[in-house]
Amino acid sequence: MSYLLKFPQIVWITITGFHSMDLNNFIAELTKLANTNRKVALDYAFGTLKFDWDIRSRKWIDLPIFYIFFKVLSIGIILLDLAIIQFVFGTSNEIFGFQLIHNLLYKISWRETATFPRIVQCIIWRNEEASAVPNLVTCVLSLNAIYEKTILLIWIWLVILLILSIISLVYWSCKLFIPFVRQIMINNILETMSPDELCKRKLNGFLNRERCFVFSLISLNIDHVFHVEISWRFLADDSSIL
Repeated sequence: MSYLLKFPQIVWITITGFHSMDLNNFIAELTKLANTNRKVALDYAFGTLKFDWDIRSRKWIDLPIFYIFFKVLSIGIILLDLAIIQFVFGTSNEIFGFQLIHNLLYKISWRETATFPRIVQCIIWRNEEASAVPNLVTCVLSLNAIYEKTILLIWIWLVILLILSIISLVYWSCKLFIPFVRQIMINNILETMSPDELCKRKLNGFLNRERCFVFSLISLNIDHVFHVEISWRFLADDSSIL
């Protein structure tokens, strides 16, 4: 199941590799530079982004839409993992994790639930006078207690991942595809910069959905001030805005 969780990331890295700018390496390199020399990092970010947005060689890839697809795919993989656990360990009437937590809290007999039985009846064959005689004895499966805790922790981890992924999907969908939410980000930059009306119009026209997406990633990995400084650089270069 851990390999399934890596599948969306592999798809994301593969598809963004066709982008004229390798977004993953760009963010990683920019973060490293910002921690050592901020001016060099600003020059690197401005040069890379200006070149990438000027040549338009990857127009067929809409990064924000594909990022939302990546989020949806991640949620789908997590649901698939939960379905596998349910199929292997659950029952047709109850969801595995909730059933197991309920059994633990109320100390329901494991022989009744049979999810991870600890005490079972075993048949042991005993040799007597050149013949094998079956004997029914009680067996204690102590390792099932460990298996039960392990599978339960995996289930809880997947549920937490699912909740966080859904929250992330809603957050990015609103930020990228609802105009007034994206405008809030632009207004935050404008408040920090305090530009005149001409600069406001230029910045509003410049920060489209994809550029807001890239600037949001920069802000998350470095800080809010850094992408404001990059915006200043683009404002200062009319050829980048017009």
